[in-house]
Amino acid sequence: MKTRLVRFNICIFVFVLFQQAGVVTRSSVNCYTPCKNPVKKDGQCCPVCPECKYESKNYSEGERFSLSTDSCTECTCKKGEISCHKRACPILNCPDNVVEHPEGSCCPSCTGKRRIFNLPGGRCFVQNRIYKTGESFVPSDCTQCTCIGYKLQYVEDECCPRCMEVKGVCTVFGDPHYRTFDGRIYNFQGPCKYMLVHDDVGKSFSIRVRNDARTSPWFTWTRMLSIFLGKHKISLLQKLVVKVDKKRVKLPYKMNAEFSVVKDGHSVIFNAAIGLKVTWDGDSYVEVSVSSRFKRRLTGLCGNYNGIGADDMKGRDGLIYFVGEEFGNTWRVGSRAACSISDNIKKEKSPCKTEPSRKKRAKKECSLLLSNLFYKCRRKVDVRQFYKSCIADMCDCPEDKKCNCESFKAYAHACAQNDIHIKWEKHVLCPKECPTGAVYKKCSRRCKKTCKEPHKKGFCSKKCIPGCVCPRNKVLHDNKCIRTRDCPNR
Repeated sequence: MKTRLVRFNICIFVFVLFQQAGVVTRSSVNCYTPCKNPVKKDGQCCPVCPECKYESKNYSEGERFSLSTDSCTECTCKKGEISCHKRACPILNCPDNVVEHPEGSCCPSCTGKRRIFNLPGGRCFVQNRIYKTGESFVPSDCTQCTCIGYKLQYVEDECCPRCMEVKGVCTVFGDPHYRTFDGRIYNFQGPCKYMLVHDDVGKSFSIRVRNDARTSPWFTWTRMLSIFLGKHKISLLQKLVVKVDKKRVKLPYKMNAEFSVVKDGHSVIFNAAIGLKVTWDGDSYVEVSVSSRFKRRLTGLCGNYNGIGADDMKGRDGLIYFVGEEFGNTWRVGSRAACSISDNIKKEKSPCKTEPSRKKRAKKECSLLLSNLFYKCRRKVDVRQFYKSCIADMCDCPEDKKCNCESFKAYAHACAQNDIHIKWEKHVLCPKECPTGAVYKKCSRRCKKTCKEPHKKGFCSKKCIPGCVCPRNKVLHDNKCIRTRDCPNR
């Protein structure tokens, strides 16, 4: 592997690793001296060893070697002294399945030669050329290809790469943040009813959402959604309540071969035979998945699903908007009476701008997205918009609430769409994980009352910690909060 060392100042170096995708890595030097009495030299960042000897072996002038304990630390014998530095490994520009780390080598490397790169804006890089969306090209004599803005992949036993059909996924989370079918994220805190998705060509279905204010006039969340499929209206309400044609139904529910609704853990999942799937957590998180047959047929807050995120904010009036609030308002449905906030209420500044403690709390509660837990995903899915959304939600979040969980969930789902599955739930306590009937408390020290110890009092924790507690006059039994008189054997 060829390496060139460039000096910027005494202790800052850049390594240009030619055989690893040409990635330039800038890093501060960590000093390593494999001797007991290193000597500090003027004008040098790191101290040196006074003789060219390491592990009982003598080295000659100019000879290089790596430490037996760390293959990344390289030492050189120069003028009878040993100086060492540690190489920095770049982030590789290749899929994980072609990365190898040979035994004894410092950095991992890419095997083979990558032939296809999917670039932003729906462009494709194939055989050292960039093709725009819709542009046709012939990589070989056998087949003509067209890049249409989706994932271009080589298929086994085929001579030409082709764009693979993938499902479109739109996500609504937090104070509402929207991630469109084509991956664009924007914020829109409208307090009315809105068209989330509409089949503008076949008129086969539409989905409407109703937003509501919770803790303040400017802090809105998705309260419910309605799915219109043929002659049927399916309403997904708070606490996982489901209505079909205005009548409450028990789950699982199936309407012939048209659609079904089932409960899966803490969510309700709606599946339609036409290639539509909706996931609802009974609180405010929505995920809509559509088959590739709906490409370039959809409109609404979830965008048009044409593979180009730049034109996703196209309003009902046909204009392209750049501000989420302006775009979202064009998709309002129903009368103003359905709005939970009147237009004359002035939105106040975010508490994070006036209260430093709020900003500090928000950064702490959202730091999980920047931790090692999501490291692999951050290489494929940009975390910045999810982190900004998390900060915004936590800034407006009441002290006794957890408003970061939906950003974690939304980012984890985006990771899963890229075949990176992360079990984040065990690292943070979210209200949805509380037993049935229990409530989440940011600060709790009291002992949990159970059917075995219904009158237990006092504190079971020295420190104030977050947790789930049963309401007054109820105890925990079989992961449910029940009245004391309903305990068995009483």
